[in-house]
Amino acid sequence: MKNIFIAILVIFLSSCATKTINQVPTVSKSCKVVFKTKKIAFADTGFLNQSPNKTDLQIFAMGVPILELKVSDNVCLNKMCNSKQSFNQTHLSPYYPDDLIENILNKKPIFGGKNLEKNQNGFMQTLSSKWYNIKYKVDKENIYFKDKKNKIIIKITGLK
Repeated sequence: MKNIFIAILVIFLSSCATKTINQVPTVSKSCKVVFKTKKIAFADTGFLNQSPNKTDLQIFAMGVPILELKVSDNVCLNKMCNSKQSFNQTHLSPYYPDDLIENILNKKPIFGGKNLEKNQNGFMQTLSSKWYNIKYKVDKENIYFKDKKNKIIIKITGLK
């Protein structure tokens, strides 16, 4: 009877245990970052860490982290998390698709690849409507996003 109780206890406790796996970024690059929106304005060096389910942009000033932007299922800015849609409404533009910041940080086309022009080093998109006027360029080491109407600049330049 004692052995059955111990076996049940071991099974119960092991089923409640969770495994914590430290997810190592698949890509980690130092970079110079300019991130300017209506509520955020930073320009300094940082790190862009990318793993399969999360992208993390950290900006440092004199070795101290001043901005941390984590994008996964939601967007966390300095540990304040919002849905992607809410992040766009608060910090970017409500007319942007929910996956915009994630696609920019991961060097993917935005707006479903609309007006995509591929070149030898990457691609470029020019998008215009009454709500935005966007120029977005990506190459091996650089990301450049500028929306003239909403006065937003996101520029990430890889450091060597």
